[in-house]
Amino acid sequence: MNRDKFSAKVMLFGEYSILLGSSALSIPLTTFNASFRKFPEMDHDITNQYSGSNKVLHSLCDHYLAESGIFSEFLDLDHFMGDIKTGLFLDSTIPQRYGVGSSGALCAAIYNRYAFDPVNPDEAVSSQNMLRLRNLFSHMESFFHGKSSGFDPLVIYLQHPLMISQDNRPEIITFQTDFLHVNGGIFLLDTGSSAGTAPLVRVFFDQYAPEGEMNNAGKELCRLTNSCILDLIENNAGNFWENLEALSVFQLNGLSGMIPEPMVKVWTEILKEGSVYLKLCGSGGGGYLTGFTPDLKRSVNYLKRNNFRIIPVNINNKNSKYHDKNMDQSVKSDPPYI
Repeated sequence: MNRDKFSAKVMLFGEYSILLGSSALSIPLTTFNASFRKFPEMDHDITNQYSGSNKVLHSLCDHYLAESGIFSEFLDLDHFMGDIKTGLFLDSTIPQRYGVGSSGALCAAIYNRYAFDPVNPDEAVSSQNMLRLRNLFSHMESFFHGKSSGFDPLVIYLQHPLMISQDNRPEIITFQTDFLHVNGGIFLLDTGSSAGTAPLVRVFFDQYAPEGEMNNAGKELCRLTNSCILDLIENNAGNFWENLEALSVFQLNGLSGMIPEPMVKVWTEILKEGSVYLKLCGSGGGGYLTGFTPDLKRSVNYLKRNNFRIIPVNINNKNSKYHDKNMDQSVKSDPPYI
């Protein structure tokens, strides 16, 4: 196994609610990617440009060394630090603090390069190995977010759609949502701002699981999330759009603190317009929003008229039967925005 690049990801459903025990569904997003490089291979200007990445890696490795009881069994931290001192950095096109897995790609790349006995993602991966990987990735990514499910790095490392069921077990899935191919599609909408995850996670827990106990609102968020996932993978179009609209309304009203203020009005207007259903992408607070639409052409024209930049999302991977021909043919991205 020798992989150089690691993609972004899109969590279609389960952001935040996964921390309460809901199901979650995430897919790789190959529009963006990241890979390790070293300064000696680059010219002076590039070295200056990426010195910040090198410093972040140094801080991250220091953290792992300080928590060696967790990481030293799995990662060759001496090798990692040695490479950092000789100019290692992450060359990434994945937007940071945009909800598409910039820290997840970094964790996947570190594991791939420095794990003593890495799981081979090109072979069948057992449920036990997926659980072990997710647990390690959770610890690795918590450096960035305060608390991480470990799901993002797992999806990115395995490069396949994954679902985490309510019993908290990750599962590789292949699904075919025919109803999105006729006229509909999925896309990311750029809010034009970025945000950090850690403070929003704390706000979320205070609101939906005060003192560690999930309240009724948290249970409703989990119910809607689980319903949308089940409807999507079972290709149940009627129920999907109904539950998705309810989830979009719930997030607009109940997670408004995670939505950039200028986008609250936009979200409200788009819901009234009736052809697009928005939801958070990642932690929110900025970055991208995820859009689902039963009428892609109409929605793209509406958003373009209002000067929004969108990125098409394909549920497509090396083993999947799914390929979004409608998105490919009708809204070409010149990369990556429409």
